[in-house]
Amino acid sequence: MKISYILYYLTSAIILLSLLFTFQFIGEYVNGWNSFASLIIATITAFIIIYLHLEYHIEYLESQNEYKKSPRTKRRRRS
Repeated sequence: MKISYILYYLTSAIILLSLLFTFQFIGEYVNGWNSFASLIIATITAFIIIYLHLEYHIEYLESQNEYKKSPRTKRRRRS
């Protein structure tokens, strides 16, 4: 369970950093953009993606929890 949270935060940080660098790179080469505007756009986009990623992660954890509790997974030994 702890490993899945570590992976979630790691992928969220990678998404945030990659978007920041991408929009910073675009902002330097597009006329009329300054770095502050590209930073705001990258941050908003990253938070939207991280929110969607969090929703998916929560659904995944809930489905794993329901799978463990279902009676089909509890197999009894026949003796």
